Amino acid sequence: MFRIAVIGGGIGGLFAALSIHHHCKSSDIQIDVYEQATEYTEIGAGVGIGANAAALMAKLGLTEDMLKIGGHMDDIWLTFRRYDNGGEVHTIMNPANTKIPHISMHRAEFIDLLVRAVKRQGAATLHTNRSEEHTSELQSPCNL
Repeated sequence: MFRIAVIGGGIGGLFAALSIHHHCKSSDIQIDVYEQATEYTEIGAGVGIGANAAALMAKLGLTEDMLKIGGHMDDIWLTFRRYDNGGEVHTIMNPANTKIPHISMHRAEFIDLLVRAVKRQGAATLHTNRSEEHTSELQSPCNL
């Protein structure tokens, strides 16, 4: 059994677990994600999923899940709006040569999407409430 420990259960750690699971499908690999927070809760602000990140999410089969949260923006790549009344300030159209959407959503919704995907796919075991002292018992390949 080959074990992989991902330290940090934020966007990067969850995406790493999903990517490893996607590209290395094997029953001989066990992925554990360690997060110091006691639970996945609302934190942070909005995130923009640009074309490169959206293409990677598409490879993992998560585009529809993202669009359910961020919505379909048709040919709009990015729009800036006023904080006080939501009025449009400026809109940038999606380049004509790409069909990959730019998707915006709240960070907590994105984390929740990734957590659900990890659980649905059985990609990794998620461990919360794991601070530095809790992960010190993990064996480093350098110490084997």
